[in-house]
Amino acid sequence: MAFLLEEGEVAIAESGVMVPMSVKVGEKVLYSKYGASETIECSGEDHILVREDDVLLKYEGEEPSLEQVSMPRGKVLVKLLAKEEETSFGLLLSKEASKQTTTAGKVIAVGPGVVLANGDEQPAPVQVGDMVRFRYGDEVDLDIGDDKFSVVSSSNCIAKWQDA
Repeated sequence: MAFLLEEGEVAIAESGVMVPMSVKVGEKVLYSKYGASETIECSGEDHILVREDDVLLKYEGEEPSLEQVSMPRGKVLVKLLAKEEETSFGLLLSKEASKQTTTAGKVIAVGPGVVLANGDEQPAPVQVGDMVRFRYGDEVDLDIGDDKFSVVSSSNCIAKWQDA
């Protein structure tokens, strides 16, 4: 649990360590479907309260694009592997066999590492360009342009390798 102390800063309840927030006032964000906890009115405008953990990505401009996306702390943007319609030996695959992989892909963007209770930052376990497999169930799928992506917690990346 963390408590907001002032703009851009929170304290971890267990240790009192000050942690900078990865989202700044005025930034545009995309948050998970169930991430909005409450709508409040402030200065005549409606606002939504969203936990930092529920922020999927930050972006500039009107719509998210790969050129303008950045990830919040502990999040990874993964471009899902394309479905294969043919084997390396030239055999055609059925529609069922050629479904797009939903738990593996290429890392496109990585947020800063997570902050531990003692205030140390644990670096992200993956880098842009890594191929990863992640746990099923934690990901949030989204489309940017014509491509399919998943946003996952960096801690749920269970394997990584370099594309040959």
